[in-house]
Amino acid sequence: MGVTFNGNNVNIEGCTFGGNTGYSLRNYADSGSFKSNLVITSESGNIGGANSCSYSFNSFSRSAIGSNQVIYQDDLLYLLRVEDASNRGSGGESGDRVGAHIINRVGTSGALYGESGWNTETNVSLWPWPYETEIREWFRETNVPPSGASPLSNDSMRGFCANGQTLTKYIWEYLGNDIPADVYSSQSDTTPPNDVTDVVSMVNEDMLALSWVNPSDADFAGTMVRYGTNSYPVDHTQGNLLCDRPAAPGSNDSYTGSLPAGTYYLSIFTYDQSGNFSQTVHLIVEISASADTTPPTGSVVINAGAAETESPLVNLTLSATDAGSGVTQMQFSNDGGNWSAAETYSVSKSWTLSNGLGFKTVYVRFKDGSDNWSVSFTDTINLVEEDTTAPAKPSGVEVNIN
Repeated sequence: MGVTFNGNNVNIEGCTFGGNTGYSLRNYADSGSFKSNLVITSESGNIGGANSCSYSFNSFSRSAIGSNQVIYQDDLLYLLRVEDASNRGSGGESGDRVGAHIINRVGTSGALYGESGWNTETNVSLWPWPYETEIREWFRETNVPPSGASPLSNDSMRGFCANGQTLTKYIWEYLGNDIPADVYSSQSDTTPPNDVTDVVSMVNEDMLALSWVNPSDADFAGTMVRYGTNSYPVDHTQGNLLCDRPAAPGSNDSYTGSLPAGTYYLSIFTYDQSGNFSQTVHLIVEISASADTTPPTGSVVINAGAAETESPLVNLTLSATDAGSGVTQMQFSNDGGNWSAAETYSVSKSWTLSNGLGFKTVYVRFKDGSDNWSVSFTDTINLVEEDTTAPAKPSGVEVNIN
């Protein structure tokens, strides 16, 4: 089935209908009018449903009904246009066209629904369709249908998103005829807006802040910033999108965001309501790695974890890690306040315990390449008196020396 209409007092005028395997049109609209329309039949015919509304000045490929019928001619080249040479060019009521003719914008600029001029056809062409490049980019983005959907995968490169296609070209060539040569030249506004001014960039480690003033062109619509890592994007489809800011003419705008460390070549484009892009503003920004403020972590083990020792000279086993700038140095202390001179980080160290017997604590701290010192890590061992007592003479043993 093609199209179904329901309701009361529905007026259908200036449309083109075509069916597939059912009726071209099922009309259940009562007490309305069906006027100046083109209806191309399908297998089941033109009209199904109730015919209580009035039919006039229509062109049916067969099974015509109503008054003032317009003889059908097989001359539909484009879904969007009634050809001047066709009898439908002036066959409607009061010389109106018969069938869809979607060429110019309807509604004067700024007019809201019901206001003067809201439904007036202007001389501003709809074609090429504004922002069709951006629309195509958005629709080409990969997306995965939800579980259980049919089909299970989505081809985002079909239809007007296919290589070599545009939205305008796809619609105009839907019936298999080449797009008219005047469609892409019919757009009256081909002048891009002026560029942004007063561009200021500020970098704080990995954060980039941009500000600018938009041009005052009356049809200015927005600003797009794109970047490359080896060269400037030369048009608004190249490189990577940093931001797209719809805005009012003459307004101030800005962007703030983080980027990985590296060199970025920025191109700033302005665009207008007709989809014209301007681009002459370039700048280079250098993004550094974010500051490393995280100190190392580590541990110390005395004499492989022994509980006690008779010697104040001990061996320390050390371990430290730092995900930022790496571990570079270390210091030691017997009281946690007086530290040895900083030395290159190593996994082992000979150390002398403080004087006196008893439990001894060794403190160690580590430094990374960004000069962050860690907290103290400790281990404890009991320093005991050295045993100098000779072994007792074995009993029950007699030695004779001759």
